[in-house]
Amino acid sequence: KFIVTYSKYNQDTNYLNELKKELINRGYNFQFVTQEKTYEVLKNTNKDGYSSSFISRILIPFISLFKQSGYDTNYFDKLISENDNVLKDQLIVLKQFFDYYQKVLEFNKYIDFEDMIYKGYNVLPLLKEKDLGVDYKYLIIDEYQDISSSRFNLIKRISDLFDAKVMAVGDDWQTIFGYSGSRIELFSNFETEMIDAEQVAIENTYRNSQELIDIAGDFILKNPKQIIKRLKSKKHLKDPVEMHVYCDQDKKQIDYNRSVIVEKILEEIYKKDKNSKILFLGRYKKDVYKISNNEKFKLYQKKIVSKKFPELEIDYLTIHQAKGTGYDYCVLLDLNDDIYGFPSKIEDLPIVKLIKPKICEPIDYPEERRLFYVALTRTKNKVFILVPKLKASVFAKEIKKYINVRIHNIYK
Repeated sequence: KFIVTYSKYNQDTNYLNELKKELINRGYNFQFVTQEKTYEVLKNTNKDGYSSSFISRILIPFISLFKQSGYDTNYFDKLISENDNVLKDQLIVLKQFFDYYQKVLEFNKYIDFEDMIYKGYNVLPLLKEKDLGVDYKYLIIDEYQDISSSRFNLIKRISDLFDAKVMAVGDDWQTIFGYSGSRIELFSNFETEMIDAEQVAIENTYRNSQELIDIAGDFILKNPKQIIKRLKSKKHLKDPVEMHVYCDQDKKQIDYNRSVIVEKILEEIYKKDKNSKILFLGRYKKDVYKISNNEKFKLYQKKIVSKKFPELEIDYLTIHQAKGTGYDYCVLLDLNDDIYGFPSKIEDLPIVKLIKPKICEPIDYPEERRLFYVALTRTKNKVFILVPKLKASVFAKEIKKYINVRIHNIYK
């Protein structure tokens, strides 16, 4: 028998009650089982990986973001009281998961990273009050652009209690972990948040050419919320950014068309230096399959093997994974306009929007722009970018206008 449900059930009514009503009308009787039994059934029939995907892609990131934002179980009650229908139901379930997770940690005497921050924050005044010999004179913080509310609160409390001097090193142009709680305004407002703070610009770079950082720097500074820096390099290289436009009219041919272009790029690199270390970059983990599902390339863990140039050392990383790395050459496998494109147009789940910091930046896709900046600057020499002709990304349309961006139109 066929049962139809409607999207309006997610907004105006309790969708479980509607489904129950439809089933009862068709003669089904209900026998409720425990949550443990339900989970076992889901796990044993989990052919599509949905339940494990729910845990790894929704539950764990939600709990991490919830804690990084400085919330505890009591905040669930506030959210539940302020919402209704589906969001309320989801919050009730997530609170049960959260409380169970915390009990498991406590029972096993485990501690996760977020609770280290939270408990450290709470115990500091006691350590100070009892004069237990704990004293901090200096705090030296790396990767400060990834600062979250809970981490900032810990740093601020140490500084205030012990009159500690704080030195933070980071690059607001590379603030790309908003999904895990990083807040760019905590970086940008450092001088107002910390007493007698001073900002010192580190403007010399040794990885990229001047031509590349001119392109990347101008691109990122289109966002007025980014701190102005004028990077300088002694390296010079003509056309450090190459865009290869491929034909995307025939969907069956798209992956092959990309692979042909990538092979030509590797040939160019091989002729210059066959010992080059090369990085293939993707916006998503699955982007690697855009070239590895054919006879030209094979994927082994995070290594790519070219059939034509097997001597070349080629890694594959997502741009998030690649932050902090440097390679002789980089290939960005796709700069396309799509929901799962670059910039990503995937919206946060409504449940995530409730706890994710709301940051106003007067430009479209601000964090995606920073992510693209990271992609551009992983190379010591050139970055090659694959762009579909019909569905080119807005980022591709923007940077193609720059001097020292070379465009190859390959439509066949």
